[in-house]
Amino acid sequence: MTAVELLPAAEATPDNPRWHELRRAGVTASEVAALVGISPWDSAFSLYHRKANGWEVEDNEDLSNGRRCEPVIAEWWADTHPDAVVCPAGLYASQARPWQLATPDRLVHMACPCCDG
Repeated sequence: MTAVELLPAAEATPDNPRWHELRRAGVTASEVAALVGISPWDSAFSLYHRKANGWEVEDNEDLSNGRRCEPVIAEWWADTHPDAVVCPAGLYASQARPWQLATPDRLVHMACPCCDG
C-alpha cells in the first residue's frame, strides 16, 4: 500500500484542529474496533455521530497517561533495538483508499548493513 502524508509529524497532534478535521474525513486504526463492534467504549453509531457533528472525545486520565508514556516506551524500544531508526510519524492516507487514515506512534526503519542509513 502506498500512503500519502497529509500532515507531517510536528503537526499530527491532538492539539491541532487540522489533524481532527482531516481525521473526520476517514477511518483511523483507533476507530476500527468501533466499526466492527468490538470496542468496549464506542460503537459504529456513536463514531458516525462524532464524525458527522465534529465532536471530539473528551480527554481523560487514561489518554493522558498514554501520551505521557509513549515517548519513554519508544525511546526504550529504540535503545533495545540498535539496528533500528525510530522516527516520529505524521498523518497518512492510503493512496488507493483515501478514507483509510493512520497516525502511527512511530515509524521504524532498519539500518542498512551495507551503508550509513
